[in-house]
Amino acid sequence: MKKTILFVLFIGLLMLFGLVIRKVPAPLKANCTKVQGVVEIVHSPCCSDIVIQLEDNDKQYYINRGLDDGLDINQMRNDLLGKEIVLQKINHWTPLDPERYTIPLAELKVNDEVYFSRMLD
Repeated sequence: MKKTILFVLFIGLLMLFGLVIRKVPAPLKANCTKVQGVVEIVHSPCCSDIVIQLEDNDKQYYINRGLDDGLDINQMRNDLLGKEIVLQKINHWTPLDPERYTIPLAELKVNDEVYFSRMLD
C-alpha cells in the first residue's frame, strides 16, 4: 500500500513538473488571440525581454528576447506610447502564472501595419 501511494505521488509530481517546464507553443494563428488597446508602458525588465502594458489592462505582454532580435526599446517607446495597437497573444498556461499575468506575444500591429511578428503562418 505504501509503495502504491509513493508511486502515485511520484507520477503526480512528474506531471506537475512537465506542466511547469513545457515550452511556449509555436506562434500560429490557431493558438493566438487578438487583444487591442492603448499602450501605457514599454519597458525591458530583464533578460532582453520587452514588456508592453496597455491602459485599463493589468496584464503584461512580452516579446521574448526582443532586444536580442534587434528591437530598440527607446524607438518602441517613441513609436508606441499612447497609440492604439493590436496584439496577437500566444495562448499558453503554466502553473507558475495561473492567472496569466505575463503573456507572450506573437505579433504587434500599429495602424494595421505589422510592427513585430514571429507568426509562423
